[in-house]
Amino acid sequence: MSRDPVAEKSLTSVPTSPSIGTEMTKGKAENDAELDSNKVHIVVDEAVVHVLHENESCEIVEIDERRLMRRIDLALLPWLSFLYLLSYLDRASIGNARVPSNIILKNTKPSIWLSTIMILWGAMMIIQGLVHNYGGLVAVRWMLGVFEAGFYPGAIYCLSHWYRRNEIGFRFALFSSASQLSGAFGGLLVAAINDMDGIGGKPTWAWVFILEGLTTIVAAVASFYLIHDFPDTARFLTPQERFSATHANLLTIPVYVVACVCTCSTGFFADHFQRRGYFSMTLDLVAATGYIILIFSRSAPLSYFAVFLAAVGIFPTISNQANTAFSAWISNNIEGSYKRGVTIALANSLGGLQGVVGSNVYRARDTPWYAFGHGIMLTYIGIGFFSAVIFHVLLRRENARRERGERDEVITGEGTVGYVGNLKNGCYESVAAAMKDKGDEWSGYRYIL
Repeated sequence: MSRDPVAEKSLTSVPTSPSIGTEMTKGKAENDAELDSNKVHIVVDEAVVHVLHENESCEIVEIDERRLMRRIDLALLPWLSFLYLLSYLDRASIGNARVPSNIILKNTKPSIWLSTIMILWGAMMIIQGLVHNYGGLVAVRWMLGVFEAGFYPGAIYCLSHWYRRNEIGFRFALFSSASQLSGAFGGLLVAAINDMDGIGGKPTWAWVFILEGLTTIVAAVASFYLIHDFPDTARFLTPQERFSATHANLLTIPVYVVACVCTCSTGFFADHFQRRGYFSMTLDLVAATGYIILIFSRSAPLSYFAVFLAAVGIFPTISNQANTAFSAWISNNIEGSYKRGVTIALANSLGGLQGVVGSNVYRARDTPWYAFGHGIMLTYIGIGFFSAVIFHVLLRRENARRERGERDEVITGEGTVGYVGNLKNGCYESVAAAMKDKGDEWSGYRYIL
């Protein structure tokens, strides 16, 4: 996961792989690490971020995550969607302006930068209604596109700091839906001001631009106060809610770094030794150890250590088995482009469906330890481990049969007189023909263990 100074202000981001739970508790016990002057319980997971905060008066405050998400939605989505609607009423975006815009945004604040470019494109809208020649209109439209182009990616960038990856898709859809409403609002506006034709010597189309520009500028001024920048500066969040988001986010950084290193190392050594099955089974055992500790541990440092084990076991296993560019172990053992393509797609589809499970097994009523969710994840890991063992054994047996010649085909051509296999395995004029027809079932093919 990439990091930057602004991104560190974002809410918790978590992996889309099987859920990883973290329970951090600071107590007075001698074995507990001192994490903060307050006592905090944090569970970081794809589905749940649950926080119990003990304030100075020793009162336990429970944060309702669903209620918090509703508050964030209401604070961010309606106003940003309205602003996007305004930008879509009359836009001529120039794509090359988008990247520099977000670079500037990273070094300012969304409330300042987005409001500023809105004032500028609102001014361009007004000027559009005042120009009297084609050259002036082209120049103003070009400037309008430059300023408008920065709004959509900037708003998306802002929203991405407030939601986790399993929450952001629906919010993006709600935000982007404002563009569909712009057509209706544009037609309504024209109908409403149709009688203004000739007022001030301006035709109706000119008043459309002028009034839209004025509306945009008014909304831009309000946006200096209505756009919420980042969670740690949000006025509508309590200190406990801001603390939990920032602290939990920082705790994930070392986990991702270690998991990244282990994933790359596993890929390298699995390629080198060509023994992907052994790596997969070992990693499953490491991940299972992590989840077993998470189920039974009530110690913050021990639970945090278990998260590392779970991540180290899960991420490289996904990479080694079924979810990256060539889908490693699966693609190594499937020959034939169509067969390999369908198999990889099926494996990834089945894996993706499990995200539904991961999003629902960490239930609010299981707080703060989430033993049920951890148990489900442990079950999945167990299924993966035994599947890898069975797959490995079957591949080894099949390779042995081929070494003994039990799968040899009958080859009749290409000077292969005397090369006689078993007719039940097929009869071909050449080895190349057998390879092409049988794929990974060809007797000369050896499976990667």
